[in-house]
Amino acid sequence: DDVSGSLVPDSQPSQESSASAEESEDEALSIGQVNGGRYENKYFGFGCSLDSTWTYASQEQLQAQNGLTAEMFDDEALQEQLRNSNMFYDMMAATSDLSLNINVVVQNMGQLYGSILSEDTIVQQTIKSLPDQLAASGMSVTSCKAADVEFAGATHKAIRLTSTVQDTQVYQICVFIKRGGYIANITLTSFIDNTTDTLLKLFYGV
Repeated sequence: DDVSGSLVPDSQPSQESSASAEESEDEALSIGQVNGGRYENKYFGFGCSLDSTWTYASQEQLQAQNGLTAEMFDDEALQEQLRNSNMFYDMMAATSDLSLNINVVVQNMGQLYGSILSEDTIVQQTIKSLPDQLAASGMSVTSCKAADVEFAGATHKAIRLTSTVQDTQVYQICVFIKRGGYIANITLTSFIDNTTDTLLKLFYGV
């Protein structure tokens, strides 16, 4: 069972409009970049530094995860395609023993939803639907709570989740960062031992 994905609600707003008025007055959405052991997303203002025990997903792996073809993978076409999609994986990384992983998913909230939904509202909506969603994929949720966490030098709304899959304990923190009509959803997953708070410290502001 895949427990490494983003913790987002099933319901998605319409993608007829790809950005809110707030976002259109600012810079356009841009995807994150991986350089060596560092990943940075300047649009959302955060990055992380991972050591040699971690491996980032390649551009080709992200491309496949996002359902993009090779012909789409030039800078401008890619940016436009992702900007108008409902959601996409911006970064995926895992340790060599697969005991830890990090995923960054960007969700397009659309013009209407992007303007009226806050980080707190997204968290509350997700908590209501998440246990049933995960149960359908074979995960049994034992705890699912809203929290405030320190992430990349600022306080953000998050979900702390504990579950089991095939008798393995899974601990996750999902942090939500809203900007314009988009939400960045950073999911930190730790198997067996809970080291998710340590994973939070890998992130910094940019």
